[in-house]
Amino acid sequence: MLLVLITAKWISENGKSPLFSLLILGLPATLVLGRVPLSDIPAGVLVVLTCWFFWRGAEGSKTFGFLSGLLWVLISVVREPGTFLLTPLFLGSFFRKDQNLKYIVLGAVIGLILKLSLNEMVWNVFFHSSGRGEFEMNVFFTNAIYYSMVLLFLIPGG
Repeated sequence: MLLVLITAKWISENGKSPLFSLLILGLPATLVLGRVPLSDIPAGVLVVLTCWFFWRGAEGSKTFGFLSGLLWVLISVVREPGTFLLTPLFLGSFFRKDQNLKYIVLGAVIGLILKLSLNEMVWNVFFHSSGRGEFEMNVFFTNAIYYSMVLLFLIPGG
């Protein structure tokens, strides 16, 4: 619900109908993983917050610019693909030389320091990746069977 509420707030601030945020409830990942305590939904909340803060920062708010940079890096503490998903936004800001670029960079640097410090405290390794090798061929067939079963429950008839 938090994911939908934050998205609704972000959409309504841009003058559009907040009802569009209900589309999130139709995503397969939300339907399946929203009921179990996994990292997908918290990562989704952080991605939406980062997007919202990014656009608020683009309007001139230094605080939101800083928070968007901070959260952009800290998403990877929960789930790493979220950071890569938002990278084009921040690269665009860099190439356009936005007015709040220094605050975004400051937030990202502080976020990186926090992430690396957390890695050291939790894993005793400064650079740690939570990747489990989902794209390796030896687990491809196991995952294919799993996702096929999930789709049968989400979309009856396959």
